[in-house]
Amino acid sequence: MIKELRDQVVGELADLCGKLLWESGRGRFIQWFYFGGRKIVTTFAGNQKETGEYSLEISCIWRISTSRDIIVASGDLYVPRDGAQAPGQDFDCLNPGVSLSDAKMEGFIRHECPLRVEGAEANNVGGFRLMLQRGFFLDVFPDYSTDDEHWRLVKPGDDPPHIILSGKGLEEQ
Repeated sequence: MIKELRDQVVGELADLCGKLLWESGRGRFIQWFYFGGRKIVTTFAGNQKETGEYSLEISCIWRISTSRDIIVASGDLYVPRDGAQAPGQDFDCLNPGVSLSDAKMEGFIRHECPLRVEGAEANNVGGFRLMLQRGFFLDVFPDYSTDDEHWRLVKPGDDPPHIILSGKGLEEQ
């Protein structure tokens, strides 16, 4: 019997339940979140880097919210760090650290984390919600119809395959 996509996604995200969200950052359009224990891995360039036991890498729309407020969201990437509605010509949202998203995420991590993952829900297009301690949610919304990647779950430095959701569905790579 073939499992529904939502059941497959919840099954993969089950590894995050009970783990702490303790760090987040971004590289260009990809926002990453570290969960679980801290570990040191060697990068492709041969450098040492601290990472999480799990890394959730999101390249689609996402947000962190409560039941009443959006705390930080992927759309904040396009607003300068100071919140100015008319960005200057030198504003390039692809540079980490310059956007409102970067500023709000730094504050969230500093003031609210670590937060334990208490559960996961998913839908049949690969979107999901992680329920975090103290009423916070991490919501992920695949938002394009092509075969491009929406998100991936990785165990940095380990051999298990990456779990990737793309327009082709959920795959191991």
